[in-house]
Amino acid sequence: MVGRPSAVKADVGGARRAKNAKLIFNRPNLSDLTTHAATLSQPAPHQAVQPQHRSPVYHWTATRRWTRTRWLLERGYTPQQVAMGGDSAGGSLTVQALLALRDSGKPMPAVGFCMSPPLDWTRFDGESYRTRAQVDPWITEDMCRFTGGLYVGDNDPATPLLNPLDMDLAGLPPLIIHVGDEEVLLSDSVRLAERASAAGVHVEFKIWPGMWHAFQTNATITPEARQSLAEISSFVRKHLQVAVQELNKIHPKVLLG
Repeated sequence: MVGRPSAVKADVGGARRAKNAKLIFNRPNLSDLTTHAATLSQPAPHQAVQPQHRSPVYHWTATRRWTRTRWLLERGYTPQQVAMGGDSAGGSLTVQALLALRDSGKPMPAVGFCMSPPLDWTRFDGESYRTRAQVDPWITEDMCRFTGGLYVGDNDPATPLLNPLDMDLAGLPPLIIHVGDEEVLLSDSVRLAERASAAGVHVEFKIWPGMWHAFQTNATITPEARQSLAEISSFVRKHLQVAVQELNKIHPKVLLG
């Protein structure tokens, strides 16, 4: 038998940490996501953070942990049984890791999920920086530029993975993208959904009215956050089931839940 329940590999957001390792931006784990999909297990690998780690270390972290993580290998999981995703910087890291895996010819997870991913680390030219500046309750363009500067560091700003929206997105696994309507990073999600769809990727995209950046982190008190996590879980499980069904044609003993 190969594997047992499907696994969610959760790259959690919060790009910067203070020197004492406490999060500057509040980020819980994604246990609420697995609550909605009870048979999904959730390894949560340590994530490189700023300013100690910059590009390319940041996205290399995700690709290394995907290809080498013992948590998955020791339990016999296959790529068809794994989803990759996260919120905020974790969503950005997910897109970068999927592209890096694709370009290196390594197997990719069966499905990806992104919540409010920042995907423009150098230009900050999304129209929502202007149209949502007055309604976003906690993210500003200046904050994004500061964090982007820490992330890019001395690297060439033209490095493709720093601007994944400019890359060819063909060949990525199915993606679900959720974003709040009242966040300055809205345009990044809109462009990801549009460009991935145009490249032939199956995309489910939803803009949540009245919601802010990574609002799913407030699932304990926000009904919309709980509903978003439930919809993401449903999408993830559906596509894991499809992937495992395809795998069963080759290896009949692979199970899902």
